[in-house]
Order: sequence, then structure tokens, then C-alpha cells
Amino acid sequence: MAIDSASGQITNTAALDYESATSCTLIIHATDGGATALVSTATAIITISPVNEATPDFGGDFTTSFLESVGIGTSVTAAVATDTDVGNDGVIKYSLNTFGTVFNIDASNGDIYLASNVDRETTPSYVVVVHGIDQSGTTKKTGSVSITINIDDTNDNTPSCTSTVLFQELTSVSVNDVVDSLTCNDADTGVNAALTYTITSGNTNTDFAISGAGVVTVANLPSQTDYQLQIVVSDTGATPLSTTVYVTIKVYVVPTFTVLPTTESVIESTAIGTLIHTVLVTTASGLQSFQITSGNADSKFSINAISGKIFLYGSLDRETTSSYSLVIRVTDTVSTLNADATLTITVTDFNDVTPSFANSFYSLSVVENVVTGTVIQNLAATDTDAGVNADLTYSIASGNAEGKFAISTAGVLSTANTLDAETTQSYTLVITVNDNGATKLTGTTTVYATVTNVDEFPVTFGVAGNAYTSTLAEDTATGTTFFTVTAQDQDINTVMSYAITAGNGAGIFVIDSVTGEIILSDFLDRETAASHSLTITADNGAGTTLDATLDITVSDVNDNDPDFSPSFVYTFNVDENQLAGITVGTVTSSDIDSGVNANLVLSIVGGNTGTAFQLVGSDIELIGTLDFETTPSYILLIESLDQGTPARSSTATVNIAVNPIYAQPQTAVTNDAVTIAENTGLNTAIYDMDATVLGAVEGAAGDLKYVIQSGNAEGKFSVSLYTGVLTVAGALDRETTASYVIVIRAENRNDATKRDTVSVSITLTDINDNDPVFGPTSYTWSIDEGLAINSSPGTVIATDADSGTNAAIIFSIVAGEGNSDFTVDSTTGIVSTTVILNAATQASYLLTVNAVDSGTTQRTGSCSVIITVNDINDQVPTFSQTTYNYDISEGVGVSETVFSFYAADSDTGANGRVNYNIISGNAALKFTLGSTDGQLVMANTLDRESLSSYVLVVEATDSGTTPNTGTTTFSVTVTDINDNSPVFATNPYTATVLRTAAASTAVTTVVATDADAGTNSDLRYSILSGNPDNLFHVDSISGVVKTLGTLSAAADSHALVIQAEDQGVAYRSATTTLSVTVDPINSPAVSDLTFTVSESVAVNYPVGTVSTNPVHAAGATVDFTIISGNQAGHFQIGLTDGHITNINSLDYETTTDFYLVINLKDTTDPTLDYDKNIHIVVTDSNDLTPVINPTSYTTPLVENSPIGVTVLQVTATDGDSGTNAQMTFEIFSAVPLASTYLQIDNNGIVTVKQEIDYETVTTIVFEVLVKDGGTPINTATAAVTVNVINVLDTATVTGSASHFFSLECATEASNADVIRTLTGTDFGLTVGATDTLAFLTLSSGGVFTVGSSSGDFSVQDQTYLFSESRYFMDVIAEMTTAANVVTASSGLIRIDTFVATTSVVVLTHSVDVTTVSAQTNTLKTALQALFPATTRVEIWKHQGSSSTARRRLLATGSESLIYVVSDTSADTLDGLQTTKSFQTSSEILSVLQQADGSPATALSGATFTTFPVTAVSSYTSSSSTTTNWAQTTVGIAVLSTIGCSIVLLAAILAAYFFCTRSRKYRFNEEKQGRRTKFHQYTTREQR
Repeated sequence: MAIDSASGQITNTAALDYESATSCTLIIHATDGGATALVSTATAIITISPVNEATPDFGGDFTTSFLESVGIGTSVTAAVATDTDVGNDGVIKYSLNTFGTVFNIDASNGDIYLASNVDRETTPSYVVVVHGIDQSGTTKKTGSVSITINIDDTNDNTPSCTSTVLFQELTSVSVNDVVDSLTCNDADTGVNAALTYTITSGNTNTDFAISGAGVVTVANLPSQTDYQLQIVVSDTGATPLSTTVYVTIKVYVVPTFTVLPTTESVIESTAIGTLIHTVLVTTASGLQSFQITSGNADSKFSINAISGKIFLYGSLDRETTSSYSLVIRVTDTVSTLNADATLTITVTDFNDVTPSFANSFYSLSVVENVVTGTVIQNLAATDTDAGVNADLTYSIASGNAEGKFAISTAGVLSTANTLDAETTQSYTLVITVNDNGATKLTGTTTVYATVTNVDEFPVTFGVAGNAYTSTLAEDTATGTTFFTVTAQDQDINTVMSYAITAGNGAGIFVIDSVTGEIILSDFLDRETAASHSLTITADNGAGTTLDATLDITVSDVNDNDPDFSPSFVYTFNVDENQLAGITVGTVTSSDIDSGVNANLVLSIVGGNTGTAFQLVGSDIELIGTLDFETTPSYILLIESLDQGTPARSSTATVNIAVNPIYAQPQTAVTNDAVTIAENTGLNTAIYDMDATVLGAVEGAAGDLKYVIQSGNAEGKFSVSLYTGVLTVAGALDRETTASYVIVIRAENRNDATKRDTVSVSITLTDINDNDPVFGPTSYTWSIDEGLAINSSPGTVIATDADSGTNAAIIFSIVAGEGNSDFTVDSTTGIVSTTVILNAATQASYLLTVNAVDSGTTQRTGSCSVIITVNDINDQVPTFSQTTYNYDISEGVGVSETVFSFYAADSDTGANGRVNYNIISGNAALKFTLGSTDGQLVMANTLDRESLSSYVLVVEATDSGTTPNTGTTTFSVTVTDINDNSPVFATNPYTATVLRTAAASTAVTTVVATDADAGTNSDLRYSILSGNPDNLFHVDSISGVVKTLGTLSAAADSHALVIQAEDQGVAYRSATTTLSVTVDPINSPAVSDLTFTVSESVAVNYPVGTVSTNPVHAAGATVDFTIISGNQAGHFQIGLTDGHITNINSLDYETTTDFYLVINLKDTTDPTLDYDKNIHIVVTDSNDLTPVINPTSYTTPLVENSPIGVTVLQVTATDGDSGTNAQMTFEIFSAVPLASTYLQIDNNGIVTVKQEIDYETVTTIVFEVLVKDGGTPINTATAAVTVNVINVLDTATVTGSASHFFSLECATEASNADVIRTLTGTDFGLTVGATDTLAFLTLSSGGVFTVGSSSGDFSVQDQTYLFSESRYFMDVIAEMTTAANVVTASSGLIRIDTFVATTSVVVLTHSVDVTTVSAQTNTLKTALQALFPATTRVEIWKHQGSSSTARRRLLATGSESLIYVVSDTSADTLDGLQTTKSFQTSSEILSVLQQADGSPATALSGATFTTFPVTAVSSYTSSSSTTTNWAQTTVGIAVLSTIGCSIVLLAAILAAYFFCTRSRKYRFNEEKQGRRTKFHQYTTREQR
């Protein structure tokens, strides 16, 4: 500061700074000018006003970042500025200049907060401008800063794939084939966007693999035809996100044969079982089955369904069958595709056939005068062998001592010397024949030759020339003897016989063989045969015969009417302008009689209108004038009359049509020509034929019509019927047909014989309607990389079916990646390079080449050209992933392939041939790697529990001259198999439960552990045994054992065997024993006192008094207390007197015994404290009435049913016991009709007492009275209606004896299970198409039933299927025809039960259940052949492989459940009382199973090829999929809820259970004639 000394003005001498000092205080001196200056002092306080001079300063732009996942309101950064001003000038407020909706800023401190959610993938960064404004009251200053805010990625995006559902069909398949490639990405970045691919399900047997790039390849040959791969694509974020891709793969590869067809030669002596041929095939899955489908009708050969080896199965016989053509079928067992091929087997000869003569004995007769060398018998033998084995040598072994006979090399027996009957009358010759086989075989026959004497005198007839003649009228009566012949022979003892040996083909004559009389045996007809010439042979009986002739002339009788020919109707035509005198036609009449009988006279007897015609002989002559318009036709009747007596006649009809006269069509030309374009439109007129030159008229009213006569086979043209205009009717194509010659015919509509034709030549001109066509449409070439420009890999060729310029072709390349690298010569089609090719840049080209013709409207054809560029070794083998993460089961077998490595090398040949090697990480040498195929194979077994992971480094090296190498890391996680059984923490367990415990009371908890992992260690608990009354239940998950109901009547102790079963495949299990004690005990061994009380006593009845032991002091007071056994609080005891009374009503049916424990305590001597066991026995009183269920019955009964037939059974129960429960049944005597026809026994079975006739009685209604044996007697009644079934009078009842059926049923069967389907044939009925068949049973409401229309005999109430039980049931089959004719037949069905768990064996097939079911009978026959004939093999049922274990082990298949009846003697009516027995499963397995448990060899025979058996095992209860309801969660909940109710009902249920267990089923047998009737519930059986 400064002050002016004169004026006192204060000024500043330097810049002021408010921020340094806000004021200054000056001391001012004022001095006057006096000699002695006087001074005055003043203080000047100067206040400095602030000036806003500083701008807020942020210190420069900066960059920050935050995660995109942070929440709204989070502080993400701060913009802080400074202002050196003070006061309001230095106070800064902040604001956002950009992205104010995304961020908020605290105006006071500059903190920036997130205002809305951000998405890095949408906006990866923001440039936020923040303003800082001071709060000066004058001029505000503003500073700003630019903040770049980068959004850091959060893994918030799921991987995205272009398609999540893919489908591929494989028609050829090899390991490492690429199936499909997944195209996926992730919008995140870094590890959040790095993707991994994993096949999580559907990859049966690890048949497919997927690379890190998403390429799905074939890892193993397919083991099935359909795959549904579920591929999870995951990113590698901290919390990975994933998406799922579903790939459907269908394998469709037909098997191929390696050798077949071919031919094998087999000698016929080959032993059965010899291997003939091994069929070699290639299948997609490597799994196949074989069968012989044809050519093996006699089952001589058998093929092993698995190996394809063909064995001789039966003895060969070349002589029967010299060759076989076996059609072999191979089926890929996974895809079920098959192929057929032929194996021809030629059977060569073995000398196994002995030469044989036609007869073993010959009887011959030889006359004594035969010349030497005469053949007397051809004895040629046969030998069906071949070659030298069939060359034969003959000899006379004996009987030819005189040398009278010889036999040739051909087996011809002849005379060797003269014979003399007087010397030797017979010879017995033994003839042998030998073949020339290595081991000669000999055949023998015997010839008995008789030598006969010679006849010396001839036979003669007594007429010259041995010729006779005779005449007979043709109406001679049959039986007339009209001639006799006689012959003589001078030999003595000659007996002459006669026979007609010729001329009597119609058998008209007979001759008496002794007298020679000839008799007429049939009618004569001269017109058929006017004469007969018979040859009569006379035989002297000594070998001499002589023939004579008898010529018989048949004389005529007028027995034939005149005949017209060719028929009795003639048709002639005559023009209406013909003149009289012309012959219109000729009729021809004849008579097959002769003489006057055949002399005919013709005349017109009718139809000759206007006498237009006359007969001149046989000619019809016109004598009048004809007019078509007046009379268009005539029908003349002409009679032909013979002159016989009496005369005979016939009449013919002559139709004469009068022809009108019409104009002749005629054209001016006979040939013409037109030219048209091939695209001429339909209906275009191209020619007009005119046939009106001679006056014929066109048009609808004219007489002309036109048709195309020829040349229009293609139907391309049509002609107008009435105008003759030729038009185009079909599309023309010059390239198919270039020209046509159409012949058009014009004809008179009234006379089609009047016609003319024109031949029109039509020529088609070309249009451009054909595309150029390449041949072929696809070219494949290769070319080395690096060749000079203009090098040509090949030439394309195209043709065009058009002509001229339409066929001139220009070539061009129009498409293809890198298509500019090639050019094509537009004229020659030569393709050449435009650049120097590089295989590394592009290894192949797919070009599209067009060929365009030069037509006005050009047409184009195209072809594809594939050009492969041959490379050099400049590529490194590269794995699809640098790291593989793979799971391998610890149960994988040694030598099993677990993974296939593939390193891509885009080079070719050796340069691209890759070898593989494990260079590290192969601990304990667990793995081996195929050097060429990359197959990772197990060298040793894995154990997850010892080492659960491996990291292998795999190297791939190509085979180039200078090899290139790539590596990958293979991380293996060993997955668990179920190789450890569960282990219980305690064994055994013990527990105690109160007898009064409510349902669902926890008893204890059993705990087991399993060292495996996953489902293999997921345990399920169940009670295996020791729980017959279902008193306890174990929770399958927690192992908590609870009560299921009241324990009031339970045994005192229970030993429950509890199983822990893991969920592995196959499952493993362990058991423990839980000993449960029910407290207090129910029935102590010794009772101190026993009291008896009736259930009918009143409340407070004195039951008894408990006495003290004699140990108490006189007058001592003893307190009595019931401490246990007082179920439901029925009793009380006097505190000091020990008197027991009942305070509730007793019920014998609920509780029969009480075991009370009474405590006695001396009040003065505490040492005297002891218990007594009191047994209270409740006796029965007759307090319950019999109960009939149901209370009404309606049942059918066939009329005339035999006496003793069961009508129905009335079922009654009585809850009492002893005599109180003994019931008798009566039919009310008030119903005399019922008592007359029916009777009832004390089992409630109503039977026929007297046969009932429907025409007399149609319905019987009565009541059944049931009485118990108590006092007083209690009764109940049931209403019964019996409807009599009518069998009509026309009905036929087939026999009085039943048809008998012997059937079986498993005790495990379910309701509605069909045991057999009955048919009319079973009952001897033939049911026609219009007939109806119905089945009736008299045992409704029983264990079994039969469908009235279906005939299905099935289970109706399985609760009564008890083991070792026998049931009988009557069934009636009733057939009604359309005419209401009824035929009825009855049958008796026997059903025996068997227990499946002990008698059933399971056959597992590799085909589905439908295939096996369709061949049930074939399977039964095949199995029966393996068991003795006295047994019977049956199939209980077929089912899919549905058991838990099997479902996981089999992809497809089925099961047949079989049992074997040990003895069939029970299968007949005579065996009704015979017990039916069943083979045990062990006995069946001894036949069907080998020692190692595999199917018996016989099950792989030819008869089993259509339903191959892959396994044989015992049936177990686990085959059932039914779960005990009480063990389900719902069941337990319901039981817990109603526990109290169960306690109240326990007594009733116990009584019901007791009655049910003790129900008796009685056997009732009654015989009437040959009929034996058996009824349901025949034997008392215990469960």
C-alpha cells in the first residue's frame, strides 16, 4: 500500500490476493508543517473483496473401469476438482454433461454412481464429461474433465449356437468320420467367451466324440442305430454358463459280405458237426448275427448266429440232394439292417448205396422151343451212387449148373443152351451184382424160371376166311342175342374162350366167352355208325389164338329231323335297287337218315311280305320290288320236310336286310404336306381335309365323318369329326419326333364301307427349348501347386439337343470360391489357371461352369468342377483342442479303446500322415496310444479310489521328409463304477418298541455307507425278510425303521433282515439284522394265574382275584397295579384287594387272550416288590350272525345239464368260532320248484338235483338260508335267481363228456392276465363267417373268468391264487347261426398254480417282444425238443427287458418267461386227481445253461436264429415292477394319518385275517355216465 503525502490518497503498490489476505490494517500518520510538527494518527482498515479468478481444476482427463454386473446406485468413480478461490468462489458443484441417464453424480463431492444397468456387449465404454462450476456470486467459472469409463466383462451371456437341433443320417461310417460341426459363440470376452463342448447324454458306449472346436466325430463303430446326443456348450467363466445342442444321428449302413457268393464241395460221408464254411462280413457296428433264410429246408446245415460258422447239422445224402443253395442273411444287430448272399454247397459221392434189383424175386415162364440167346428178362440193377461207385458187374451165383442161362454186362438174362421141359421143368437162379467202389457193395436177386410145353394144333373157325356177316335194324332192343361164333382146336383138353378184341370201342356188343353168343348191349344209331366190324378172338388156353371178323350192317329208321347248316338262322343283305330274278341267298338242309327218310322238300311258310321272294331249289330268289323306307327287312320261315313215314320236319329263320344306297366320300388329293413349329399351340388348325368331291356332305347334318386312321400313336393330333380340320392335340417336341405321317380317313356315316383317305406329312421346325447338358455333370481333377499360369487340369464337355445356332455353346466359369484363379475357353471348354496355385492358401476349388447356347432366347446348363491342389509338407499337425478334458470309467477293460486322438494336417500323402505318441503323464503305464490311428487304449486297469485323474501330453508328428510336430494335453478324470458294496455301520442292530406304539413310530435308524461315488453310492434300504405280517417299514432313503400298524397282537421279537442296495449297474448290496423286541411281551412262557371269561359278560364283571405270595406280614397292605398287557384298557384291578374286573366290553373276535403283568408292592416293607403274570382267556359266545356276500345271486344254467353240475356257490362267513361258526345251508322248503330241481350242501354249493327243461322251467327264484351252530341259532338269507339257458330243438350238443383243458397260472399273476384264448375249434365247433360264438361260465365271481365274446380265459381275483393249488371251472361254448340254429358244447378247465420264483426261468432275446410273441409256438416247439417227451414246456409270458438291472444293461431286447410241467399224466380227465408237478428253475437251467452260466449250445441252433437267446437266468421277484403301496411315500403318509383308526379296527382286521387264512376250498367230485365234473376251490391249500 502507499499513501499520497499531500492528498492522503491510499493506493496499492502491488497486486492484491484475497486468498493470501482478506484485509490489511494501516496506521496513518498526519504531520503538519510546523516547526514542531504535530502528528495525528489514524487507523485505516482496508478490506479486500474477493474476485472469482480461479477456474475449478480436475487435474486432467483420466480412465477408470468397473464390472458390468455392479448394481444401480454403486459408486463407480469420482471426479474431484480444486478451486483456489475462497468462499463461494471456491465452492464447486458437479454435473454430468454426458450420459446423464446412465450415471448420476453427487453435486457436492463429485462421486459418480450407476443410474441404470449397463451391458458391456452393447456399450463397452463411456466417455463421461463432468463439469465443475464454482458458486461465485459474480461470474461463475466452470472446469471440466473427460472420464473414459470402461465396462469390465461379467459372464452374463449364455453361449449361442446357430442351431440347437441338428439331424444327421450316416449311410457310411468309419472311426474319425466327421458327423457335424457346431457353430457357437459367446458375446462375452476372455475366459467368459472361451467355449468347451461336452457330450452329456445319449452317447451310448462313447460312440461319438466332440472336439474343442465343436466338431462331432465317430469315436467307435456305432452300437445302435439311433442316437440323441445332448451336447452342453459351456463358457469358462468363474460361474460357467451353458446351452444345450441336441444332435439326432441315424445310422443306416447295410452289411456287406467279404467272400460270398461262393461254392464249397462236401463229401456226403462228412461227419455231423464238421465246419463247412465261415461267413465273413463287414458291418457298421461290428456286431452282427447270421441266419440261413432259405435253401436249408431239411435242416442239414446250421450257422452260428454270432461267428457265422456254418456246420453240418444233419447227415448228407448225395443221392437225395446233390447240392444246396443256402441263402445267408447277416443282420447288423444294432441297426437291424441286413443283406443276403448265396453259398452253394456241392455234395460229392461216397459209396454208401448197395446195388439193388427192381425185385428181390422174379418168376418167369420160358417155352421150351426158344432159340439160344433169347432174352428172357432184363435184370438191370440200379446204384444211385456216381462214378465208379455206380459201375456194375453181374454174375449167376448159383442154380445154373446145366449152363442153360447167361447174364450180360448190362444185366440181361438170356438162354445159353436149348431147354427141354421134359428134362427140367424149372430153374432157381441166384443173380448177384457188384459195384466197383473202393469197398465193393453187392446186391442179390432170385429168378425162378418155369419151362412150359409147346402147343401143336391150330385153332380154326367153321367159315371161309374166318369172316362172318349180319344185319341189324337200328331200333333193335338191347339184350338181343343176334349171332353166334364157334371155333375148334384138335388139341386135347382144350378149353376155348371168346373175346371181342377190336371194333367194339363203344362197348355196344358183348360176347359170351364160353358159348360165343354175341348180344346187343347198347342202343344202335345208324347215323352215328352205319356198320360195325368186330374182331372175335378165340383162345385155346394153351397160348394159341385165332381172329375172325363179324361185319354188322345197321339198317335205317326215320328217327332224325331235317337239319339246316350252318345254323337254323340265316342273314342276307340285298340292295334296295336290285332287279327281280337275282339270288339273295341259299339255305342248306340235310337229313342224316337215308333213302326216303332223307328226301327233303323246302318251302317258305311265313314272313314273305308282298311275296317279295320265292324258293328255287335251295336258292332264295327276288321276285318283287324292294323299298328300304317301306320295308327295311324281311324274316322268312323256311320248312324242310322229309318223306319218311311218319314224316319229320324242321324250320329255319332267314333275316334279309334291305340295304339303302349312300354317297361315296372322295378327296382331290391322296398325299399332302405341312410344316409347323414344334411349339405350335394346342388346338391350332394345321390342315383341312375335304372329301366332298363326289357329293358327300360335311357338317353335323351331313353324312361324312373324319377319323385319324394311323400315324397318331403319340396322340399329338386330332381331327374334327364333321369338318375334317386337323389340329394340334398334344405338346410337340422336335427332338423326340421330328416329323409325322398322319393318315386321315373320311367315311360315310351310314355306310362305313364307303371311305377315302389322305396321307398328310407334317414336318416340325426347331425352337430353342433344350438346355445344354454336361456329360458328366461333375468333374474331379487335381493339379500340383506352383505350376505356371495357363496350366490345365482338364476339359469340360457339353451338348445341346437343339440344332443350328440353338445348339452352339459358349462356356464360362460363373461361381466358386477363388474362381478367378481359373478360366475356361469359351469354345473348347479347356480349363486353365490364371495364377500360380498355393495349396496352403486354397487346397481345393469347387467351380460352377455354365454352358450357354446361342439361341434367340439363350438357355443354360451347368456343371460342378472339383479341383484338388496337391501340396508340399508345409503344415503342422494340429489337434482340435490344446487341452482335452475327458471322463473314463474305472471299469473300462484292458485293451479297450477309450479315446481317439486326431491331429489335422492339411498336407496330403506322407506329409499329412500323422503318428501319435504319449510323451508324459502316463503314470503306471495305464495307457497305450496307437501310433497311426490315435486310439488311446487301456493297458492296465484303473482304480478311481487310488488315483482319480491323469494328465497326458500327446505328441502328433507327420511323416514328411522333415517332420512337423504338434502337441495336446489330455486330462482324464476317472469316473466311478460300482465296485464297492455298501457297508453297514453296525451289524447287527437291536431296538425295542412299545407294544402300544402308534403306527409310524420310529424304531431305529440303520446306516450304511458306500466307497463309490454318485448313484453307485446312492443307497436304498428295504426289508428282505423277517417281516411276514408287514408290521415294519424302512424308509428307502433315510433308513429309518418305523411301525406300519398296531403291535398289540405282534410277536414278542422280530429279526428283520434289512438290505442296503446301491443304484449302480449292476447293483451291489449288503444286509444287516435288526432285532426288534416288542415290550411288554405278549405271551409269557409261564402264567402265575389263568382266568376264563366269556365275551358276553357285562361291564364290571369280576374276572378273578390276584393273590399275594405268603411272604407278607399279617395285616400288611399290598398295592396292586397293572403295569402292562392291558390292551385298550379293558381291565382294572382293585388297588388293595387284587380284584380284576372288566371296564369295557370284551370281544372274542378281536382279542382272545390277554397277558397282564401285575405289580404287587408291600406298603410297609419296600423289599417286598414283585410281579405276577396273569393270563385271561376270553371265550366265544354266539354273538355274530352269518354274513353272506353277496346277498343276491343271478346265474345262468344250460337246460338239460346233468345231475351234479354245479350251478353256483353261496359264500358265507361267521366271525364266531367252534360250533358257533359251523354253518349249514338250506333251500327254503317254501319254494318247491327249487327243491325239486336243485340241492345245496353245507359248503354252499348249489348243484342240479334233477335235469331242467327250458320249455318247462325258464327261471327258478329262491332263497338260501344259512344257520350257525350256536345257541341261540343265528341265520342269514340270500336271494338266488337261476336263469335257464335255452338250447333250441335244432341245437346239437356235442357229446356228453366235456372237452378238457389243462392249464397253469403263476401265483404272481395279476388280474386280467390272459392264460389262454378259447376258440370254437377247442370245443369241436366250426364257426362260419355269419355265425356268432359266445362263452358262458357257471362260476361267475370266482378266481378266473372267460370273456363272453373274446374267449379270453383270465385271472379275475388274484388274491385267491395260492401256491400248490388246483382250480376247476366249467365253460360252455354256444354257437348261433344266422338261421338261429344253436350248437352248444361244454368244457372243463383245470388250472394249477406254480410259484414263479422257484419254477420260472428267463430267456433273454436280442430281438424285440413283438418279434418273439409272433413266434411263440415255434419257440415252444424248439424248447420242447430239448426236454423229455413226458414233460411239457410252456411260456408264461413275453415281456420287454423291464427289470431294473436289465433295463440298464440292454438297449433293446425281450424276455420269455418259461416253466416246465414235470409229468403230463395230469393233462387228461383220467388224471384229474393226479398232482401236477413242476420242474424247479435249477432243473430247467441244467438243460438251458452251460456251467459258466451262458446259454446252452442248443439255444444257438438253427431253430433259434429268428429269436436269438443271449442269456438264461432264474426268475427273481425283482422282475416285478410293482411297489408295495405301504412302502411308498403316499402309503406311509396315509398310514400315519389313519394310525388311530387302525388301532380301533385292529381286532376286526385280525379276525378277518384269521378267517381268510383258514378258508377251506373243498373238492367235490360227482360222476354221471362218462362225465366227471370238478368245481372251483377243490383242495384246501395253505399259503
